[in-house]
Amino acid sequence: MKRKYADFRKSRRVLEKTFRVREVEADGFHGRVSILQMDRVDEPFVWKYDNGKPLTLMATGVQWMDHVPFQGHYVLNTVFDEQGEIVQWYIDIMKQHGVTEDGVPWYDDLYLDLVVLPTGEVYLLDEDELEDALKGGHISQADYDLAWRETRRLQEEIAAGRFPNPKWAEHRRFLLGTH
Repeated sequence: MKRKYADFRKSRRVLEKTFRVREVEADGFHGRVSILQMDRVDEPFVWKYDNGKPLTLMATGVQWMDHVPFQGHYVLNTVFDEQGEIVQWYIDIMKQHGVTEDGVPWYDDLYLDLVVLPTGEVYLLDEDELEDALKGGHISQADYDLAWRETRRLQEEIAAGRFPNPKWAEHRRFLLGTH
């Protein structure tokens, strides 16, 4: 299981960044919201899903905003392009979360991921990694079951149009003071 940090402290690609974090209770969300502004990137990172359209996920000027709820087993990452438009919502399923001594949110990734594109396309990723982690003894059966339970719950919320909440994108400007 990988521990991930909201400030990209282990990234070699992001050379300079601005990072902010704050506790937020608004629009049905209660937890920590962080934003990472990529001020200088070594090399852009572009990804293609099944639709074939290239999405620039890391580049100078791109922002990643993470919502880590106090209750729940997911992290909602919203990627904004250089113009402030949403590129994708990436949902990491996680076991637990906390903050470092310097206030940076972290979480223990449970492998499964959901991606929601602004077009409405939804992708489930990394089922094979979850299976391998269970077979390899890296996670318990309880962790495995938790990952699938949270994923199914979020898939239902997405299908019903209740998740991700579009108002949460506004937390970037109004609650973190960025534009």
